[in-house]
Amino acid sequence: KEEKEGCTYYPIYHNNNTVVNKLKQRLTGSELKADKSQIMRAIEDFWPDIVHVFGVEMPYSYLIGKIAVPCIVHLQGFLNPCKNAYFPVGLDVRNIVNPRQVKALLGLGNMHVYRVFCNRANEEVENLKACRYVMGRTAWDRQIVDLMTEGATYFQVNEVLRPAFYEASPWCYRYDGREVRIVSTISAAMYKGLDLVFKTASLMRRLGIRYRWKVVGIDEGADIVPLFKKQYAPDAANLNVSLEGRKKASEIVGLMQEADLYVHPSYIENSPNSICEAQMVGVPVVACNVGGVDSLVEDGKTGLLVPSNAPFEIAYIVKHYADFDMPALSAKAREVALCRHDRERIVSSLMEKYAFCINTQEICSQKEYPPERY
Repeated sequence: KEEKEGCTYYPIYHNNNTVVNKLKQRLTGSELKADKSQIMRAIEDFWPDIVHVFGVEMPYSYLIGKIAVPCIVHLQGFLNPCKNAYFPVGLDVRNIVNPRQVKALLGLGNMHVYRVFCNRANEEVENLKACRYVMGRTAWDRQIVDLMTEGATYFQVNEVLRPAFYEASPWCYRYDGREVRIVSTISAAMYKGLDLVFKTASLMRRLGIRYRWKVVGIDEGADIVPLFKKQYAPDAANLNVSLEGRKKASEIVGLMQEADLYVHPSYIENSPNSICEAQMVGVPVVACNVGGVDSLVEDGKTGLLVPSNAPFEIAYIVKHYADFDMPALSAKAREVALCRHDRERIVSSLMEKYAFCINTQEICSQKEYPPERY
């Protein structure tokens, strides 16, 4: 272990990290599991009052319900709803199987990612049943907790964003009537909406709508890019869409301040930080109304909501950009975001939830945790 700046770090190693096991893992979509005994030894050494688990689908979530220490689960998203929306319209699992690729033979690429995703989704169902304390942020994740847990206590605790977005100068309206400059921040997951970016851009180009679109988080080398270009954008080279790859927070702030519009095209989300970051900067947000997004964006007040897979609706907003009161949307969204992501309030709220869990936890009958601690 290592102690640094008030934190104690425990390295956890895989106990099956061999060439054979790695190959098996890639071909089956299983995961290399961390050695549970190492995790338990870390808990016994540190003796925490509470265990905070990030993501109910992650390997460490097996601790939930198995130790006497109260566990509070910090929801990221939910894999099963994401699995339901995994493939964009016109694609299915057959489109990501390409036996001629070396990556496919080695158990890598899109098919491997999908298998791992499905296996994690199955584990998520079982882990959720054991949850007693859950932290979320949206009406959507509250509903999923109600459906998939056995009476877990739900807390709303908002998230702290990266410092650059608190320090950013507010966005200013600079539209000059020429092209609309769009920015999006998404990952290379199949369901994050890159196909919608291509479809919308292709539609706007055919209609003569002037725009320029920068996509942060995906670069040209991502596995989904050639697949999506072939399926949705044979004219991709002429679409004024640039895949910017990963950027530092300060660079994303700069791109947002230069843009006229932030578009979030994902098919499923809980509370995407990228929308929150855009609202903190103040760039007007257009987002697909999926999952928990409507807890972040109030249509017509703090942004604009469109249906899932809505190239025509997004194109309309871009075409009539000057007709919307974008400065008002910007100001209200930033006001709400500054309150939602207030760091002192979030820390205070989190500590209250910790105290509640610690004070109300009943000692678990399974004694994997040192009983003398209690």
